[in-house]
Amino acid sequence: MVATCLLLLLTAQAACSADLPEPTFYWSFDGGMRPNISAAGAEPVVKGSPRFVEGRQGRGLLVPRGCTIAFPTAGHINPREGTVALWVKRTPREGRPKYARLFDLTGETDPRTSLRLVYPNHTIMYGELSVQGKKYIPWPMGDAGVREDPWQHVAITWGPDGGTFYMNGVTLTATSRMPELADLPTLFYVGSEASGTYSACAPIDELYIFDRALRSHELFALAGRHSPTDLQTLNWLRNSSFELGPRPWQTFLWAAKTSQAGVTSPVAHTGTHSFLMDRSEDNHEWWSTVWLIGPWLHLQRGDTVNLSAWMRADRPNVQVRMDIQRGTEGRAVQGVDKDAEVAQFYQVGTEWQRVVLTGRLPTSYKDGYRPRISLITKPCKLWIDDVQMALGQPRPYQPAAEVEVGLSSAEDTATYDLGDEAHVVLHMFNAGSRESRLDASVTVTGPQDTVLWRKRVRLQAAAGRETSERLEPIALSKPGQYLVTAVAENNRATLTLAALRDHSAVPSPKSSPFGAQGGANKAARRAGLSQFRDVSGLTWRWIERKRGQWRYDERVNTYAQHVANGFTCCATLADAPRWAALPGSNLVPADLHEWRRYVRRVITDFAPNVDIWEVWNEPDLKQTFVQHPDKYLAILKATREIQQQADPHSQLAGLCAAGVTDRAFQWMEQEMKLGALQYMDLLAWHPYYHKRPEDGYYLALQRVNK
Repeated sequence: MVATCLLLLLTAQAACSADLPEPTFYWSFDGGMRPNISAAGAEPVVKGSPRFVEGRQGRGLLVPRGCTIAFPTAGHINPREGTVALWVKRTPREGRPKYARLFDLTGETDPRTSLRLVYPNHTIMYGELSVQGKKYIPWPMGDAGVREDPWQHVAITWGPDGGTFYMNGVTLTATSRMPELADLPTLFYVGSEASGTYSACAPIDELYIFDRALRSHELFALAGRHSPTDLQTLNWLRNSSFELGPRPWQTFLWAAKTSQAGVTSPVAHTGTHSFLMDRSEDNHEWWSTVWLIGPWLHLQRGDTVNLSAWMRADRPNVQVRMDIQRGTEGRAVQGVDKDAEVAQFYQVGTEWQRVVLTGRLPTSYKDGYRPRISLITKPCKLWIDDVQMALGQPRPYQPAAEVEVGLSSAEDTATYDLGDEAHVVLHMFNAGSRESRLDASVTVTGPQDTVLWRKRVRLQAAAGRETSERLEPIALSKPGQYLVTAVAENNRATLTLAALRDHSAVPSPKSSPFGAQGGANKAARRAGLSQFRDVSGLTWRWIERKRGQWRYDERVNTYAQHVANGFTCCATLADAPRWAALPGSNLVPADLHEWRRYVRRVITDFAPNVDIWEVWNEPDLKQTFVQHPDKYLAILKATREIQQQADPHSQLAGLCAAGVTDRAFQWMEQEMKLGALQYMDLLAWHPYYHKRPEDGYYLALQRVNK
């Protein structure tokens, strides 16, 4: 007999959307102790003195320690599949119990079997799914998905396709396989568990239970958010025929030194442009790759989608790989087979042909998916045009919009000196079947969100043709960010410009904690960044793929060029090749003697141009180091020994955690207790604030300094 426990911590939300199924249980807390929707005859069993407080909308519920509120499970919870969702208000760590319960359904015969959402003292929220003591949903990925609003929407779903923990409508962690849950207990608890020991410790609001696993877009709606992807459109991809340049597409050239990639004309399937991957001069290694990658899309796992593109090559039998990349890492999703990836190889010839990939979307972290086209083959040219991605089976190509709009810098840069004028070009593409007048509304916003000007631009374009116009100059009189936005019909384009004082003549101070990872040297030095960090170029697995066969390629010259451009350099030592790694450890070295040999060789050869050696990139995200912190300490200690011998004038950076989060601090404190600080000169963090750094970065630095 398999018992089940369902534990949840959640908070308030508006009433169900008309597109959602009818809940089996709904409690807004506004009407007192009686649920808004309840199975016949269901009455709460209350112990202690819970109280109603200000909620996200109306009243919320607070269950103090020692109190319990329980309801009958029968009629409310489907053991085969379902969803529990609610809102929870974030509270300070001080005074919070080690673990709190927002919702709890615990098996009576085997309490090790559980489906729960918890509010632990050292992270934001967590959904747990265990069967007979085995946990199926992995730990969530940091605080991704947390909104600035103090109220957070949390949900957990379970069913034949696995279990998922959502925050604000976005998958944070999931399992694609799980045993069936059966023999539910008699009662479930709201705001605590059966003993009342673990209370919610925070106000909760708007509790829903459904008898099926809601889909990602449904939970987006339940969390009060507008889905970024319209699943009904025939093509989700903007600028799908590349008439407006490369944006929002990205290109990566991996070890393809002489390859080139970009938008070209007049070779095109339709319109006037296509995307060209030119490898005609590249005698590459077998693993050298050129990628064309589309934008991230918020999609539903389990849906059947198709990705298609028109292609032609300059020679027959060119091998091309197409895949739909999922926004996940192994630690965010459990139980996903590599075979579940949507990917296939194709042979492309010298005539235009349509290549179509159809597949079922696997489980994905953040529900993120994006198209990717890879060229790994002999020297050749490959043209790509009219890319389409949509639901269902292949259908005739459709552009993303009747009118597509784009913006580009006339100076081919987005970084300017303070006092310059920026010249921006508006591009519009008529995807319709006849000549049309195209209207766009353009807005320029300066620092502090000051609107500098708005104007309407009208252009005439033939069917299937692009037209453009240079906009009036933008005076960059104040330092900071300038945002140009163009809207045509339902299509939108943005271009971000930066005006800054030129710091490139200022010597690079070795004491500066700020650096750049990748990117353009010239722009980084103009911004005053002093350090160039290489996260993977000197990692062991890339430079000694087979024992004794060292391949530096152009790395030595690249580091020398960074120094000549005014940078100090930071290089990462990490990642054992397969032949030297612990089985199942994902790149952790098996033999410290071999690790020392690698470290000595690299530090000796690159010492003239490297000032800081970093021991591993974000080791706190590697399960081996989390479960066995002594293994990281041993690597750090061995590296320190060799660094002091080979290049004692350099510095060693350690711990190097991912993000300024409770989880990162907890792991680093473990390492410090083992003595890590005595084997390093610098303590490193990698803070991530991608959208608006000023919103969180200052507070993060305060916490680091403390």
